Amino acid sequence: MGRCGIHNEAAELLKERLSTKVSIDKDTARRLFTADARKHGVEVRPVCINRSRWDCTLEPIDGTDGHAVRLGMRLVRGLATADAARIVAARADEHFASVDDMWRRSGVPVASLVEPAEADAFLSSLRLERRDALWAIRALRDEPLPLFTAAAEREARAIAEQQEPEVELDITVPPA
Repeated sequence: MGRCGIHNEAAELLKERLSTKVSIDKDTARRLFTADARKHGVEVRPVCINRSRWDCTLEPIDGTDGHAVRLGMRLVRGLATADAARIVAARADEHFASVDDMWRRSGVPVASLVEPAEADAFLSSLRLERRDALWAIRALRDEPLPLFTAAAEREARAIAEQQEPEVELDITVPPA
């Protein structure tokens, strides 16, 4: 078996280990497994908002028949499975162009975007450092601005003329 075969076996083993639930915390598991993988020559790619799935996956390494391990969103501390699933589903047809684009298309609450930002998940594809991603997230709002809320409430108020009950008239015309 050549070098690439050994490399692919090591990558596959790492992917399986990282994708299983471990009894130690996620950060420790990620550090231990990635350090061991790198020691054995396996390329480990970070969690990416545009490429990671829930579990770790194997990605081809350009120009070789080897594979790298892409860390999965399960390793992002505090990120709910449902939120990760919404992110993955929203980017199925097209990668996210920005934090705002990801938030609008995925429908994930703003508070849930902090965890991927803290894990630098916006860095590899959107080129946003942690601090820049957090600033972009702070600009988002799950609830509408007060001015728009007041307008929506006014529109929702019922106008009496619009809520009159349906009346059926039984008109009998007397014979002439």
